[in-house]
Amino acid sequence: MADYNVKQISELLNVDSETVRRWIRNEKLKGTRDSKKTGFVVSESELVRFLNGIPKYSGIATSLFAAAVPAIGVPIAVGTLLGSLASNFFVDKDKKITTNYVINYIQNEISKTNLAISQKQSTIQQLQSEVEDNIKYVETLRLLLENPEFLQSSNTTNEK
Repeated sequence: MADYNVKQISELLNVDSETVRRWIRNEKLKGTRDSKKTGFVVSESELVRFLNGIPKYSGIATSLFAAAVPAIGVPIAVGTLLGSLASNFFVDKDKKITTNYVINYIQNEISKTNLAISQKQSTIQQLQSEVEDNIKYVETLRLLLENPEFLQSSNTTNEK
């Protein structure tokens, strides 16, 4: 079984690291601290126990095992979906799980995920453009270094 540090847990749950530390201090999440330098560590079984106890995070618990066992990716995706659905119904107990509700929920998840993918692709394109601009800038600076006569002529211009 794996162990998770505060940073890993905060990234997994998309919360601030201080939130995870507070959970540990308040003993909602049990962690061990070998030294001040390494910080708190939480066992996988403890993290799963914690996640399953909170409806908002219940779907994440099953996805922890997807990386360890890639062959069960589809069942894990279904488990995550079912956990998310269950957390919605836990909050509103009057809801009925119907086929149409599940279909709409899945379509909504697809739309949200596609939007996130599109935004990330846009960010990647923007970053690639910035990298290309930086490469051109570095090339220009190198040309200046390779042609010291240009630098000398600019000095004489400044002296006038």
